[in-house]
Amino acid sequence: MAKIKQSKLFKKTLLIIIALFALISVVTCFFSGTILYKYLTDEYISKGTTIAQTISNTAVDIILNQDHSTVQATIDQFLEIDGVSYLYVIDANNEILSHTFSPYIPNRLINKIQIESTIIKKQKSTQVAIRRIDNTIDIEHPILLGKIGYVHVGMNLSIIIEQIKKEILKLIGIIFIIFLMSVYIAFILIKQISKPLIDLTSYSKLLANHDFEKPLGFQDKLASTIKNQNDEIGTLAGAFIKLELTLIDYIKNLKETTKINQKIQSELNIAHAIQMSMLPTASLPELKNNDYAFASFIKPAKEVGGDFYDYYFDKENEKFHFILGDVAGKGVPAALFMAITLTLIRTANKTESSPSKILNFANKLVCENNESTLFVTAYYGVLDIKTNKLTYVLAGHNPPYHITKNDVIPLALTDGMVLGIDETFKYSEKTIQLLDDSQVFIFTDGVTEAHNKNRKLYGEEKLESNLKKLASKLPKTLIDTIYNSVEKFAEGRSQFDDITMISLKKIDPLNKFRTIKFDLTNDKKEITKLQQKSELFFEKNRISNRQSMKYIIVLEEIVSNIILYGFTETTATPKISIKLSFKNKKIETWVTDNSHYFNPFKDFDIEDINVPLDEKNIGGLGIHLVKTIMDHYDYSYLNEKNIIYISKTI
Repeated sequence: MAKIKQSKLFKKTLLIIIALFALISVVTCFFSGTILYKYLTDEYISKGTTIAQTISNTAVDIILNQDHSTVQATIDQFLEIDGVSYLYVIDANNEILSHTFSPYIPNRLINKIQIESTIIKKQKSTQVAIRRIDNTIDIEHPILLGKIGYVHVGMNLSIIIEQIKKEILKLIGIIFIIFLMSVYIAFILIKQISKPLIDLTSYSKLLANHDFEKPLGFQDKLASTIKNQNDEIGTLAGAFIKLELTLIDYIKNLKETTKINQKIQSELNIAHAIQMSMLPTASLPELKNNDYAFASFIKPAKEVGGDFYDYYFDKENEKFHFILGDVAGKGVPAALFMAITLTLIRTANKTESSPSKILNFANKLVCENNESTLFVTAYYGVLDIKTNKLTYVLAGHNPPYHITKNDVIPLALTDGMVLGIDETFKYSEKTIQLLDDSQVFIFTDGVTEAHNKNRKLYGEEKLESNLKKLASKLPKTLIDTIYNSVEKFAEGRSQFDDITMISLKKIDPLNKFRTIKFDLTNDKKEITKLQQKSELFFEKNRISNRQSMKYIIVLEEIVSNIILYGFTETTATPKISIKLSFKNKKIETWVTDNSHYFNPFKDFDIEDINVPLDEKNIGGLGIHLVKTIMDHYDYSYLNEKNIIYISKTI
């Protein structure tokens, strides 16, 4: 019971009842008091008028006979009537003939009579006049139409007010009794409502922390509480019980489903790892040694997919084979068909060498027992390292791009059918010449068919535009940039199809020598290494012997000075780093060492340049050559390292 009384529902209901009854009490008392006041006032006026009329009728002869004592006796007998406050009679001249005041006439009455005496007689009313004077109703009745005087009867309003107060108190008492009865009835009703609600609240709190492994055991208690309730509360409680039982079954099924899904996901992850392990990851040093760069990329739309690529280097014939394929469809079926196709192509590689014969062989095997009617689009290319010629076949695949310094051109189609449809089909080849700084980019339709939130495709036009901007980049940078562009374009949408890209670039040999870096120790024998590296740099960049010899002499002098005078015995690991760069006919060199602070341009004084070279101080010759031959030279000391910079435009 204490819980019921303290429940929020009871408190709110009690406040509503109090407010309601307060409003009813005020309104009822106001209207009741008003009505009762009017009724009693009318009754008092009627009573006072009757008294005044009676006195007026009986006092005519008495007043005419000037028998004032009889008039006094007449009005005195009416004073005993309930509600009569006073009586007095005045003549036509407003002179008081008799009154019931004791011991004297009130000043307010005297003043009133004096005021009225100033009024012209013809203005005196011949009708009954009723006035309110303080707490008294004054009733004036003319005697003989006012010709001989007036009778005044005062009815006491205080009695009316007291009677009204008593009646209102009785009414308030009745309302209060009704209020208490209403509170009790509300208490009983709220008890019946809040008890199941409290149980439902407790039940819901338990459900919030329930693991739904088994029932809470609260249903029996809740069911006993609501067994006789056929209202909305009973329906709600039944729904809660059903909810728990349903959730228990749902959680049980969910755990079983999750367990199965986890097993499937684990198997798919293993399948993904197996599929990725089928793809090559070799670094291909043979390509690097022959001024080629190659990169590959694959990302399935699901755990496993139908895209694949493969490559290998035929050392005997100095040919590089690389292939990219796309199985129709996605997911596990496509992945299985991809594994079969890749295996068959690798089998064909062992007996055939040209891309057309390899695909003829693979296509025939793929078509056998292909009851699922899956098919594969493919590109197969063979690069002859000796001639830089690329021979390729397209089996229903979208054309790759040939990227040059000035343009991006789709490769010509070879009229090849997809693999897996017609085992009798014979594939044809085409050949192109790869020039320096040109590149072949092959991709699957997952790139161009990627779409954004507006269902707009990435498309060939956007791909070609980006490839033009990336023409100078190496394959890995190009592929990474294209993929990032596709991701940005998709605006967070899930990948629609597998994305696979491979790219092969013929590198200009000179580009490898535009900038070289190497390190030396503080040993004089390292001068020979410096000469060899420098000569190779100038030779590859086709700089004349006259220009290169001067530059190498200056460089040797700078390094010699560092070896002889820069390092001390306290230097832990002496190191001299050389960086040579050639761009826009300008040779630049940075010589960095970790010796103590050593500025050769300041420490060696060579102001007298007329002194024969063989007579100059040690170290002065190198600085003299730097200042004489170089266009620019500078020294700085950063991060505890000496940095000498020299440059020469040729």
